[in-house]
Amino acid sequence: MAFSPRKNITSALIQDLVSAGDGVRVNSVNIANVHSSNAISVDLFVHNCGTDTYIFKNLSIPTGTSYYMELNGFKIDTKTNGDSLRLKCSSSDGIDVFVNTY
Repeated sequence: MAFSPRKNITSALIQDLVSAGDGVRVNSVNIANVHSSNAISVDLFVHNCGTDTYIFKNLSIPTGTSYYMELNGFKIDTKTNGDSLRLKCSSSDGIDVFVNTY
């Protein structure tokens, strides 16, 4: 599947935001909790060769708020390093994600 910078996530399963082979470098990510009444905990991590390296784990995002983080210092590179940027939510209540690449 081709890279899409916008994701509407309604699953507690691990989701690839950017997959190895997409040919992009990740600059930043914005995660918005769109649920009307519940905070959501989020894990954001890089997966490479069977190893997960967490950027943050169990980050609580309150209802109606978003979390923005610049990631260019992490050097997440799906083009040459084989990295995948992944996200896992605590529930299927819903979050929206924007991934900025360069």
